[in-house]
Order: sequence, then C-alpha cells, then structure tokens
Amino acid sequence: MDYNEGTFRRSNLTPEFEDDYISSMPENVITYILDRVPIQYAVRTCTLSSKWRFKWTLLSQLTFDRDFFLYLAKKGISKDFEKIVNRILLQHKGDVTKFSISLYSNSAAECISDWVMFLSRNKIKHLAIKNIVVSPCTLPTHLFSCVELKHLMLSNVSVSPMPRTFHGFPNLLSLVLIQVVFESCTYGELLTRCPLLEILNLSSDTTDNIKVFEFAKLENLRELCLPLCELGNRGMITSFDVLQHMSLFSKLQELRLDFLKCKVLVKSKERFQTLLPCIKALELYNLDFSCANMVSLAYALIMASRNARTLNISKMKQKMRMMWMIWMMRMMSVIWLI
Repeated sequence: MDYNEGTFRRSNLTPEFEDDYISSMPENVITYILDRVPIQYAVRTCTLSSKWRFKWTLLSQLTFDRDFFLYLAKKGISKDFEKIVNRILLQHKGDVTKFSISLYSNSAAECISDWVMFLSRNKIKHLAIKNIVVSPCTLPTHLFSCVELKHLMLSNVSVSPMPRTFHGFPNLLSLVLIQVVFESCTYGELLTRCPLLEILNLSSDTTDNIKVFEFAKLENLRELCLPLCELGNRGMITSFDVLQHMSLFSKLQELRLDFLKCKVLVKSKERFQTLLPCIKALELYNLDFSCANMVSLAYALIMASRNARTLNISKMKQKMRMMWMIWMMRMMSVIWLI
C-alpha cells in the first residue's frame, strides 16, 4: 500500500480486464461493496485499473480500527497513522455516513479535532471514537454540529463546551459514553436533548449524578447499561429507588446494572411491589455477595423481571453462582405458584 503524495499507485492492466463485469456495475453498488471491505484493502483497489483509480474515494464508511493500525504496523508505517488518515480524508469525495477510529498515539489524538470538523460537514450518522491513549483527548464543539447522528460512541475523551445554538441530537438512537467528560454540561442535560434514544450505555467513570427527571424523558429506551452509583447521592441508593427508576421506562427490554462503587441502603419494612414486565434480559455486574443489602436489591430486581429470559450475574465464584441460581429458581417457583 503506497501512501506517497498524490493518488495511490496503480498497475498497468490490459483493456480486456478493465471492461470486466464488476467494473461495469453501477457506482453505488461498487461503493456498497467497498464499504464492507477493510479500508486498507478498499483503497488498494485503485491499483486495479484506470476505472478503479478513484472508486475508493466514494466510500461512505471509514473505519480506522485496531486491525487497520496492526496492518500499518506490519508494513512498518504505524508511526504515520495520522498522516495516512489525513490523506485519505483529503482525497475523499462525497458524504461520510460512518466514521470509526481508534487512537493509539498522542499525535493521532491531537488530530481528532480536525477530523471531527471534517465529519461535521459530511452528514455523519454513525460516529465512534475510541481513545487508547492514557490521557483523554478533547473533541471540538463541531461535534454538536453533527445533528444527523444516529449512533454515537465516545471513549476516554473530553468534550468542549456545548454551544448555545445546540438544541440536541434529534435523530440519535444509540449513545455509548465511556470515561467521557463534558466541560459545560452534565450527562443528564445531554440525554434530555436526545428524544428518540433507544440504547444508552454509560460507564462507571462519570463525573456527575444523573437526575431521575432527566431519565424519565427517555420514553423510547429499550436497552440500558448503567452504573448504579450514578443514580444515588454519593453512590448511595435504596432498593426502592432503583426499582422506581427502572419502572419509568415502559419499553425497556434489556437492563444491565453495574454495582461497582454503589452503596445500597434498605429502609425498614421496605416492600417491593414494582414490576418490570418488559424486561427480557437482565445482567448484574460487580455484585458483592458479602453485602446483604446488595443481595436484597439483586433479588428484588430478579423478582420484578419475571418475564426475563436471560439472567447474568458476574463477579462471584462458580460454586456461589450455582448455589445462588438454585436458590433463586426455588424462590421464583414458589412466588409464581402463589
């Protein structure tokens, strides 16, 4: 793969080969096919013939992931990662609907601002930025100009202040935030501006608590992955509050809760009558089985999710897992008989 200045190197092929069936297909069909090929190989199609010289420049999906970085490392040019990305974007034509990138160096992280600025003018619908570098990189305010976004995934980044002209992401369906810091707003403020959100995944490294009234506006939420410590005050929350919060989402089908750094309180004579009838999959992470209150909350969640088909509980020994599951099955069978 040659990344010298100008267009990519191509070989001289016979005219008969240039007139093959694939080359005569409609341009949108060729682009559809190339979008499903790793970008390092899609770019190399420029060497096939004169007709293919610029086919790759119409790609609508650009993925610079771990496989792309390893490919460059194998070629001995991984140090030129950001230069290669810049050249590909410079020669690209048309809209970029999907852009996914993993940053493995500080120099690449420094370029992300220019890349987001480029994408904000290209009708981006699917954006994923995963920063592998220890220190978080800063995304520009141009991120809030990508109003056509449907899927957004950010990892280990800091987001510049939200402009006053920003009214939200009206088309956003899925949002994944892992170790993300917003300089001028809270997570909840952003969520209230995503009315169509169906999938929400937050990490346990957020910097602020999420208010109940902010969550309640996500009427279309189907999948939720959330650290419980973000719902409470200083990581403390009651079992009753958790069930009440989850019952706000009438369409919720998959629920994943992280108990890390969470302190569960149980009120005296607390009764659980809340049901989560739409839950089909329930996953509970980082449970501390030495904590009776935490076990009580897990039990209440399972009892409330009676229609669940999948149950996953992590962070416990296999023997304890089997004893817990046997006990829960017995308890559930007794309750259902009643």
